[in-house]
Amino acid sequence: MELKKEIRILGRRFEVEPRAKESLKGITVGEKLSYRFYDGTYQGMPLLFVEPKKEVNPSPRACAITGKRLTEALGLPAVFILAPGPTYERHRLADKGVFFVMSEEYALAWHHCVGKDKQQEDCRGADPCSAIPFALSPAGRQP
Repeated sequence: MELKKEIRILGRRFEVEPRAKESLKGITVGEKLSYRFYDGTYQGMPLLFVEPKKEVNPSPRACAITGKRLTEALGLPAVFILAPGPTYERHRLADKGVFFVMSEEYALAWHHCVGKDKQQEDCRGADPCSAIPFALSPAGRQP
């Protein structure tokens, strides 16, 4: 059994717990082999945290497709825990509507999109830096 994992989002620390294998029904074997799954709550919202097992981040397109499938199958917004990446990768993730935490400094927030009874698709095409106060902002700095 895996241990709890600590995640930092814009300076705030919180723990996520590994998701039980029994609760992963509805997702593909490939997804089970490619990712680690965690349950967590951030700002009062339950979330599914998804971490690639490989050191290389999946493409933003793959994250968008996988995130949508996981959200539909498990009923929780999927948030990817990704390794540090270049600016263009963060922008591509945001353009695809992918929720993510990257390098403890950057995050695309989900409370704006999902927390107000809106669907994830409502965020696609929106400028994340204007729509969400701390989206894609270095820790401790507001856009």
